[in-house]
Amino acid sequence: MIRAAVLACALLSLQAAPAGAGRVVVSQPLPDLPLPVKDLAGHTVDLAARLRAAAPTPRAALVVFWGTWCSPCLREIPVLNELHRFYGPRGLEVMGVGLEQEGETMTRVAEAVTRHRIGYEVFFDAGGGAARAFGVTALPAAALIDGTGVVRWMGPSLPSDINDRIQAALRPGEDSAGK
Repeated sequence: MIRAAVLACALLSLQAAPAGAGRVVVSQPLPDLPLPVKDLAGHTVDLAARLRAAAPTPRAALVVFWGTWCSPCLREIPVLNELHRFYGPRGLEVMGVGLEQEGETMTRVAEAVTRHRIGYEVFFDAGGGAARAFGVTALPAAALIDGTGVVRWMGPSLPSDINDRIQAALRPGEDSAGK
């Protein structure tokens, strides 16, 4: 069962968004399009607007796509909680986005938030639109947006130099995108 969950995390396939307008690209500003997700109370929230709202310097945002069934995703939660605790007062907004895959529901995501003591804001991408815009093909996946709204990094799971990347994102204007 665990092997199947890990394999599902590694092989998660979502319909890719077409290249060009509407696709999130490293070293580029967030596209100007809505990305509707649900907060855990069931209200529709525009994730793109929330990410752009984090942009007034010195704010930055780390958005992480995950699933309750994804073991590597669950292993990242304590690291994300610590990043939120340490960098939140310095201007980083951490946002988790649960995906409607493998039978995932908003209820299961909400239960996981409580069970794993997630301290950052979590949303549910019921239609998969946000994941497609970010080009998510495997979980976990993350993107770091700096204080000017430029995507500084995107990738599978958190890189070993995530602290350096966050510090740079909190100081927009330095060129470390895609580093």
